Amino acid sequence: MSEFKVIETQEELDAVLQKRLERKEREVQEKYKGFASPDDVEKIKADYEAKIKAKDEEMKKAAEKYAENDKVVSDLTLRAENAEKSLLRAEVASEHKLPYELASRLLGETKEDMQKDAELLASYMKPQSAPPAYTSTPVGNAAAHGNHDAAYMALLDGITGNP
Repeated sequence: MSEFKVIETQEELDAVLQKRLERKEREVQEKYKGFASPDDVEKIKADYEAKIKAKDEEMKKAAEKYAENDKVVSDLTLRAENAEKSLLRAEVASEHKLPYELASRLLGETKEDMQKDAELLASYMKPQSAPPAYTSTPVGNAAAHGNHDAAYMALLDGITGNP
């Protein structure tokens, strides 16, 4: 071993400390060799932030571009659903012998619901009494002239005002 030497001046102390600091710095450099320095990390971070910002702008442009397409798709989907419901209502109305004009009045989201409503509506549409029976006997002055001319006589009576 080397012999101990007493440090008597500030310069000697600074020289010894400088040697030890250099040795420690070399050890740290060897230990962390291949790692990025703080300056390198800052550069990498700045590069990534610039790339992220560029990608964000691209995404915003793409989102704006496709937002209109999404609206069109949703509008068309809604129109298709409404058309399907309208067609289903018309089909159910036809099955229950309801007039086409009443098909839009049917309530319900499913075919079964619409059929129940159509049955209810059809029950109100049925005649409550039987239609008058047909008679071959002419009515009014037409009876006096016989069956052959009855229709013409009824027409003539209506024009002339004779009862």
